[in-house]
Amino acid sequence: MRLLLFWLLSLICAQHALAGAIEEGYALLETGDLEGATELWETALDSGEGSAILHYNLGTAWYRRGNTPRALAHWRMGRVLHPRDANLVHNLAVARSELVDVIEPIDSQPPLLQVATVSEWGVLGSLLLGLASLGLWIPLGRRRLGKWPPLATGVVGLVLVWIAISGSQHLENHPGAVVGEEGAFLRKLAARHSDIVSKLPPGTEVGVERVHLGFALVNTSGESRGWIPVGAVFFVGQEWNVHP
Repeated sequence: MRLLLFWLLSLICAQHALAGAIEEGYALLETGDLEGATELWETALDSGEGSAILHYNLGTAWYRRGNTPRALAHWRMGRVLHPRDANLVHNLAVARSELVDVIEPIDSQPPLLQVATVSEWGVLGSLLLGLASLGLWIPLGRRRLGKWPPLATGVVGLVLVWIAISGSQHLENHPGAVVGEEGAFLRKLAARHSDIVSKLPPGTEVGVERVHLGFALVNTSGESRGWIPVGAVFFVGQEWNVHP
């Protein structure tokens, strides 16, 4: 019980601190201090206080500072945390339309996770499994419903839990990535002196297969595949800028 209370108090304090940082950043924006607002929100993000609002604000700040690749990365992470946010979808579309010589983006976010988050699918599935359990084990429920409705509810619950688990694993093991403002060379091997396959312009959005020796094996919508340095991209997956 004490651990639960401690966890709740810690959560409340973290949310309060995050809200304070966001408001303070807004105040800096009103004075035209884009750099100050960005640094403040980046510090809040580095402390582990990530949220869709924070990524949305950081994306907006970086976009206004002319750094579209960073803006894209933050807005994409915001969509992972809040997939139904229409503003994020709009901002991504506008920013992508302004990029020059960039191929179609690869979105690492599975279609079902563009409807609801991993947590939302998991909670809904758990609730359905709980309802199914009540319907099967409580005598009154069995008499009124029979066994098939609870069983069907349980199957749906299992499917939703599976969606949550598989979606989480996909985002963790195969995140997306946005090439940073310097661009990146796509190479045949995970080595800086390997042959170059192509040059990826800033803002190119790729899929990540795996990471090895400081390089990420990525694929593009143009069916190119190769290695780029992990320092040249922003990873977008289960966690912000954390690669597998």
